[in-house]
Amino acid sequence: MKLGWLGPSVVALGLMTCALSAWSQQFRFLGSDPFGVHGKVSPAPETAWQPAQPLPKVPAPELTPQQARTAPLTLAQLTEYALRNNPRARQAWFAARAAAAGVAIEQADDLPQLTGLASISRTRPISGTTGAAAPWINRYGPSVTLSYILLDLAGDDQVKAAEFRLLAANLNQNRVLQDIVFQVEQA
Repeated sequence: MKLGWLGPSVVALGLMTCALSAWSQQFRFLGSDPFGVHGKVSPAPETAWQPAQPLPKVPAPELTPQQARTAPLTLAQLTEYALRNNPRARQAWFAARAAAAGVAIEQADDLPQLTGLASISRTRPISGTTGAAAPWINRYGPSVTLSYILLDLAGDDQVKAAEFRLLAANLNQNRVLQDIVFQVEQA
């Protein structure tokens, strides 16, 4: 059994796979945040969102091992502990990160879209009148499609709406953190 067409098909498919892999590796320089949305939320669940800079960390006091066992915790230490370990703070932070990802999703519509396809077909037509089989017909080859949105009239509104949802999520996170701090101060 001779499959002369199979060799070039496998080679073409392998070359296309390597080319697509190399092309995707080319855009790794953009990192995991090509739109910079991670800078629009707080860096951690226990840190309040600040538009310009993150909140300063509360330094832990230097204690000897004996003092650490007997010394009471300060309000700053208790507050930091509560902010780090409260599940509501983590939930609000993740909601803000999800809203930031929503902004990036809306902005991603402005990027070009590249689609690749490889097809292989082998047919053997049979004559309807004589019943004789014709020789095998082999067809194979890749195709690549590039699409880009030139004019999107509603796209700006969708991005602005996503940015407002991000602002609401950031403000909600601040409110959750304020509630946690207030509960620690009350206790």
